[in-house]
Amino acid sequence: MSVSGIRKLAGQVFGLGSALFAGLVFNTGNLQAQTPLEEFKKFLTNPPPIEEIVFERKLLIALPSPPGVTNMVPTGPFFQLRLQTNAYFLRQMDVIGEAPKNHRAGNLLEGERDDAFWEFNNNQLDLWPDKKQAKRKIEVERNIVSGPILSLGLGERINPSTIVWKGDTFTARGTGGSRFEGRIESQTAAGLPERIVTWAADNPDSRYCVDYKYRLSFHPWFPVAIKPFFENRVRGMPFLGTGTGRIQEFYVRSVKMGSVTSQENFFPTQFTNANTLTILHTKGGMEFFKGGRKLNLVHTRPPPPQTNNVAPSSAASPTNAPLPAAPPPNKAPSPPPSPPPSRILLIIAIACLSVPPLLLIFFTIRANKSGSQ
Repeated sequence: MSVSGIRKLAGQVFGLGSALFAGLVFNTGNLQAQTPLEEFKKFLTNPPPIEEIVFERKLLIALPSPPGVTNMVPTGPFFQLRLQTNAYFLRQMDVIGEAPKNHRAGNLLEGERDDAFWEFNNNQLDLWPDKKQAKRKIEVERNIVSGPILSLGLGERINPSTIVWKGDTFTARGTGGSRFEGRIESQTAAGLPERIVTWAADNPDSRYCVDYKYRLSFHPWFPVAIKPFFENRVRGMPFLGTGTGRIQEFYVRSVKMGSVTSQENFFPTQFTNANTLTILHTKGGMEFFKGGRKLNLVHTRPPPPQTNNVAPSSAASPTNAPLPAAPPPNKAPSPPPSPPPSRILLIIAIACLSVPPLLLIFFTIRANKSGSQ
C-alpha cells in the first residue's frame, strides 16, 4: 500500500475512533457507544443545541458548461448559525470570524429569543414581539438559508422530524403533508450516508437526492459538503445524471455542538449603538426608540376597509337609508334636452299635410257666407 493510502486509512480509523469515543453516553449506569450513522440520524430528526456552525452557500449560475459539469459560484458571504430550544441566531459575514463592529450594512442579521423575533440592518433594529408575526418572519430566512443545514439538505421536500427509520430505509411526511419514502443509496467506508434519495409515495419517478462529503479529521459524522439535487426518469428507464436539477450547495467550515448560555449570543446588543433606531412592531402599529428614549413618532395600522354590504335590518330602517345627493351649488339648471332630428322631421311632415285641408275648409266656409248674402 502506498504512503498516501496508509495516511488515508489511518485518518479514517482515527476519525471513526473519535466518533465512537464522542458518542459514549451513560444510560442506567452502562456505557453505550453510538455509531456515526446513529449520530447522523439523530441530528436529522432532532437537532441538538448548536453552539455554532459556519457555512458557505453556493448557487448555480446558468453558464454554458460541458455535459455533467455544474458551474457553482459562492454568494459572497459566509453564514454563522446558532440554535437552542428557545433561541436562534443567523448572521451573514464577508469573512469568517468577522468582528461585530465590521458587520456590513445589508448583510443578513436576525434572531429569535423566547418567540420574540428581531432583525438588524443599516443600524436599524426591528423587533416583533407578537408570536404569529415572528413566526412568519422566521420562516423566510431560516427555511432558505439555514434550513438545508439543519435538515442536512432534505428539508426541501420532507419534514425531517417525521422520519421513521427502518434500517437504511425510511418513511416521512412531505412539507405539504403527503407521504414520502426514502433510503440511503450509498455509504462511505465509515458507514455514513454518501447519498440519500427520497420520493413521493405516489410518484417514484421523480426523486429528490442529497450527496454528502465528509472529512473525518474535521468532524466524526457531520458532512463538510451538502449537495441537494433533483432526478427524474421515464417509467422503466434509468434516472438522469446528478447534474440535473442541481440548484445550490452548502460547504461547512466549522461545527461546534453544545449549549450557549450567554444571551448576548442571541441578541444584537453587540451590533447596536446609541444611534441605533429601534422599531417595535405591535398589533396596533409601530413604536420608535433611540438611545433608550421613546420618540414621539406614531404609526398606527389603518382600520380595515369598510364593506358595502348592508344588513337587511339596516336596509329596512329609514334612518339608515342613504340620502339623495344634492345638486352642486351655484350651478344653473340644465336646459331640457332637444328632441332628436327624426322627431322634428315627423312634426314638419304632419304640419305640411294638415295645411291643405285647413285651407279647403276655410275657403268653403267663406264661399257659403258669400252665397247667403
